[in-house]
Amino acid sequence: MPSGPQRDSLAAKLLIARKDGAAEAAASTDLLIQGLVERLPKANGAWPLDDRAKWLRTAVSIFDLVYKTDEGEHREIGVTLANQESERIA
Repeated sequence: MPSGPQRDSLAAKLLIARKDGAAEAAASTDLLIQGLVERLPKANGAWPLDDRAKWLRTAVSIFDLVYKTDEGEHREIGVTLANQESERIA
């Protein structure tokens, strides 16, 4: 595990093994999230907006697969690209 400020990074938090008694579910969840995090480009590198949106859409799909919502919660998370004039590009 990285030391210092990196320890509190999103990637570090996502990769921490869950120890809540559901080892099998946690292992498969960790593998999906780990695979997603491993596809992040290096910090300070170029990452086109279309690729960022694709990564975020993939994250939404993985989270929908491995996490349940509260009962009665029927909303969706979506990712769209917009230009500076706030026109929807999708």
